[in-house]
Amino acid sequence: MVQITSARTEDDRLPLQRWRRTKLWALARQERVPITEQETKDQLLMKLQGAGIDPKKPPKLETDPAVTGEAGQAPRTDFSGLNFFQLRSLCKERGIAWEKTDKRTDLLEKLGA
Repeated sequence: MVQITSARTEDDRLPLQRWRRTKLWALARQERVPITEQETKDQLLMKLQGAGIDPKKPPKLETDPAVTGEAGQAPRTDFSGLNFFQLRSLCKERGIAWEKTDKRTDLLEKLGA
């Protein structure tokens, strides 16, 4: 029998580290930090910090399309030219979990295509 002595519900991460990848991507676009859409969350965090953005006090993300000049969505990637194994490695790069039993359609769905 296992006895739980304490449960920790605090989040020790800095405010910028709590953001999702899509929100970090939008912040990089807003602050004109050069990035690619294949970059992971950790890579985005490093680039944003390298550009001088304080992870303790990140700037407010502007979501108004009139200000940003776009709809606030990441550009869609064309996955039609990628084979099954390339889709698997792309999932791995983006940190998306996949199973050995996943088919091409399952991988495309997980990638958001």
